[in-house]
Amino acid sequence: MTSDQRLNKTEVLAIIPARGGSKGIPKKNLMKFFDHSLVGWAAKTASESELITQTLVSTDDQEIANEARAFGAVFLGRRPEDLSSDTSIDQPVLRYELEQAEKHFKRKFEIVVMLQPTSPLRKSEDIDLCVQRLLAEDASAVWTVSPIPLHFHYKKQFVMFDDGQIKVAHIGQEITRRQDLDVTFRRNGVVYAITRDVVIGDPSLRGTKCLGLILDHPTANIDSMNDFDHAKSLVTISKGNIAFKESCE
Repeated sequence: MTSDQRLNKTEVLAIIPARGGSKGIPKKNLMKFFDHSLVGWAAKTASESELITQTLVSTDDQEIANEARAFGAVFLGRRPEDLSSDTSIDQPVLRYELEQAEKHFKRKFEIVVMLQPTSPLRKSEDIDLCVQRLLAEDASAVWTVSPIPLHFHYKKQFVMFDDGQIKVAHIGQEITRRQDLDVTFRRNGVVYAITRDVVIGDPSLRGTKCLGLILDHPTANIDSMNDFDHAKSLVTISKGNIAFKESCE
């Protein structure tokens, strides 16, 4: 079976994790980013994907649930309290929502796509590229990533002790020449496409073959108002959709 044939037969569940109890920015997921809320943008982008079968919002907040539903997401009930704290990690949340979705829709989802509302510069094409690559390369997961500038490279970082002394943070030879450094990457939070088996059994959500997908447009991961303002500076709204400014492309 070709990857295109597999795409046509694959059930893909998008899960939008959106707690109500954000401490950094209260009700962050309901903040308006131009015309829509952050959770609204996530649900809208999922609805425009060609490969997502169903979209689910995972939340402990009824207002967030109602907002996501207005953009086409399904809400199957409030997330349990033990999965809604500041210390909750992603994998148990995704596993819980996957199991609820499979009971509700009476089908098995082979791929789960996590779409965090804090990345509003996401394109539906980003989602589809991750799912396509996951299947084409028989991967366990595909995460979108962004390159880290070399002057922030982990081999150039230091730790500082109480007396003010600094020491190279990583174990190994200190490297000062940029030419000797390999490019490193960070996850940018835009899309995580993950196989069902990994969602069920791997807390890292990476599995044995996790691939990185570099996007060709700016990204943003909103944790503060500075992040929010910076993200807005990168784009405009055209006909209800996000459009990147020419200088950012």
